[in-house]
Amino acid sequence: MRFGFASSDMLLRWLEDHAMKADLIPGEAVWQLGKHSRYFQTLKQQLSKMAEELGLGVCNRELLCRCASAKNEIHNII
Repeated sequence: MRFGFASSDMLLRWLEDHAMKADLIPGEAVWQLGKHSRYFQTLKQQLSKMAEELGLGVCNRELLCRCASAKNEIHNII
């Protein structure tokens, strides 16, 4: 995924504005990449299922927002 941001500060502000958090992974903790890879695989599956349920009238941004919101809600409950 490419972002058109001039600085990491702009990216972090954009993420915060959209209720997202960036997890920085240090080079010494490469094992954490697997955790994020699994998350993105799960997110792709959720997006596909939601797209099937909601039909063609919903844009990708809306699908992503709904999936992220659902994930965040689950984490807030647990």
